[in-house]
Amino acid sequence: MKAIAHPNIALVKYWGKRDAALVLPFQSSVSMTLAPLAVTAEVTFGVSDDSVEVNGERDVGARSERILSFVDLLRAETTVELGRVRVQTWSDVPIGAG
Repeated sequence: MKAIAHPNIALVKYWGKRDAALVLPFQSSVSMTLAPLAVTAEVTFGVSDDSVEVNGERDVGARSERILSFVDLLRAETTVELGRVRVQTWSDVPIGAG
């Protein structure tokens, strides 16, 4: 399974509600999408062990643990046997920018 998303940069950020009952924003958000820049994620099932790769390199830190914890939640909630997974991501923008 593969997904592609384009980064979105907020120029004016949403800052709470001016009317909670009507769910009206205090200030509208204005943003722009930075296509053709993209972040691509691919998940491969049925591999020998769980792994995470970021921009072609194996990731073993907190980010990898967070991703694999989410995969564990999916395993617990589905009746389909997911097996082991490899999660690969590639980004045209610096990770954590914005």
